[in-house]
Amino acid sequence: MRDVIIIGCSGKKRTGKMKARDLYNGPFWTTLRKNDDGRFRIFVLSAKYGLIPADTIISPYDSLLGRDVSVSELAKKIKKQRKKYRLKNARLVAGKKYAEAMEEAGIKFTFVEGDLFKKRSFLKSLLIKGE
Repeated sequence: MRDVIIIGCSGKKRTGKMKARDLYNGPFWTTLRKNDDGRFRIFVLSAKYGLIPADTIISPYDSLLGRDVSVSELAKKIKKQRKKYRLKNARLVAGKKYAEAMEEAGIKFTFVEGDLFKKRSFLKSLLIKGE
C-alpha cells in the first residue's frame, strides 16, 4: 500500500464540480498538480468534507475551520471516516488547526512545522524525491 499525503483544503477554489485535487487552487494544490507522479495516495483534509480522497468529486464551498466548524467537530468527522482508509505513513501538509483535529481523531502522522514556503518546499521534495 502506498504512503499517504494529506493536504489541507484551500480558500482559493476553481468554479464548478470537479475532483478535489483540481478544485483547490492554493499553493499546495498547484505544487501537487505540477509534481504528482502517482506514487502517493493523496487526501484532502477539509472543514466541510473532513478526510476524503483527492479524486473525490466535490463542488466549491465556503467553510472555514475555526469559523464554521470547530476542531473537535472536524475530529469527530475524521474518526468516522478514517475506518475507510488505511493511512500508512501519513504526512500532513496543512495548518496547525488541522493537525490538532488529526491528533484528536487519533491518527498518526508527520506534520511539517513552519511557514507556507517551508511546507510547500517539503511537499515538492516529497513528491519529486519520495522523501
